[in-house]
Formats: sequence, C-alpha cells, structure tokens
Amino acid sequence: MSKKRPVSRYSMFLFVLAMLLLVVLLALESDEASGEETINCRFKGGYGGSYYDVAYDGNYLYAAHVQGLSIFDVSDPSEPEEIGFV
Repeated sequence: MSKKRPVSRYSMFLFVLAMLLLVVLLALESDEASGEETINCRFKGGYGGSYYDVAYDGNYLYAAHVQGLSIFDVSDPSEPEEIGFV
C-alpha cells in the first residue's frame, strides 16, 4: 500500500486563497450583470424583422439579425436612427 503524504500548510493556504479569489470574481460578475440598464423604444418605418440579439451601450443599440448587425443611435428613444450596418 502507498503511504499518503500529508498536505502542507502552504498548499492548503494556496487552495483556500484560490477559492476565495474565485468567490470574489463570481460575486463581481453577478453584480455587473444585475446592473444592466434597459431601454424602451419603438422602431418606426423599415426596421421590422426578427432580431436574434440586442445589446445597448450608452446612446447606441446593436441589433443582430439575419442580414447582419444594425447600429442605432438611441440618444432620443422616441426617434431611434439607424447609423450603421455591417
């Protein structure tokens, strides 16, 4: 039979430190996710269709759809304006 080696205090310290770091990083990530902003705007005109995903950053809304990615200026949510397409 093989003899088990005892775990050193240094190894245990590193393990506990790594677990604490993991917990802190996960907590920070969940705080960022819960701080998301929402925006309500209604597209007028030819913006119809299905969007796969929409992301909002400041005054810009990025909408992914079948044809590509549309970029909208939503600084005035009542009048969103498409400013780019990729």
